[in-house]
Amino acid sequence: MAAGINYFRLLWNLYRQKRNTGRKKEQVVKLQKKKLEKMLLYAYDHSPYYRKAFEAEGIFRENIRTMPLEKFPVLDKGILMEHFDELVTEQSLKQEELLRFDENSEDGGEIYLDKYHVVHSSGSTGTPRYFVYDNAAWEQMLIGIIRGALWGMSMGSVLRLLAEKPRILYIAATDGRYGGAMAVGDGIRGVRAE
Repeated sequence: MAAGINYFRLLWNLYRQKRNTGRKKEQVVKLQKKKLEKMLLYAYDHSPYYRKAFEAEGIFRENIRTMPLEKFPVLDKGILMEHFDELVTEQSLKQEELLRFDENSEDGGEIYLDKYHVVHSSGSTGTPRYFVYDNAAWEQMLIGIIRGALWGMSMGSVLRLLAEKPRILYIAATDGRYGGAMAVGDGIRGVRAE
């Protein structure tokens, strides 16, 4: 199992996510708004890039909650890579060091600084792009994949399926730090399937 992934916590979070299917649209919108505000405030407080980009658009901490979403600056992979070191909210993450880690890594399962899952794009645009997840973010992403795969099943059905230790066939890239390969591998191991 991937470092830091707890089987029971993964199932508990899957259960919590599946409960959202019973929410009314207004409840979902309210929850999404609350989570978005929390994320925008965190970015403003912890990312030098986001603070400058927000303020350049007239967005300050005190008006983040009331500013329409379309007023916030757009981010794409090019901007992410150009401003990576000042954009990330964890100052110990540096783009050059991630590149060295990836080049010197023997398998895609190694954890950077003992706490980050490093994923890269295929590099089809010429240069691979790096994306970094701490354990909590990685587990959220895995829950999204598992939830999508088991969407129509009740939690009871999910638990019965997992108790049978299902065999899962996955056909795709299996080496490197491709997001899909790493996520599916950790998801399969996370639910203790073969």
